[in-house]
Amino acid sequence: MVSKKQHEEHQQWDSDHEMWLVDIAMWQKEHQHSEEKLLAIQDAIRQRAAALQEHAQTIHAHQRQNHHHETLMTEEEDAKSEITHQEMELKHATETQIHQHLKQEHREVAILVDKLYKLLKK
Repeated sequence: MVSKKQHEEHQQWDSDHEMWLVDIAMWQKEHQHSEEKLLAIQDAIRQRAAALQEHAQTIHAHQRQNHHHETLMTEEEDAKSEITHQEMELKHATETQIHQHLKQEHREVAILVDKLYKLLKK
């Protein structure tokens, strides 16, 4: 025979199960949103990779330009038609700012992705 206490426990368990099913339904929606966000994050990371490649190409071009400028200075040629040292200095300062921004952004994204990965691998 089922006691009153057992009957109350069964009712509580049924109540718990209903709440848990509501939780699970909410979590399923959140997981779907998370998957959508992860796809957006993946796209953003790919775009950042393209931006990094572009930044690397800019740096290579700047290196070539710097070397050419240095050669002209060494050979004491008339560099009036060439880029001036001041222009090169300004360009370098701009590239430094861009590089520092990309570096900081990269660190933050990499750390967050790593934390998320580790959390999900537990």
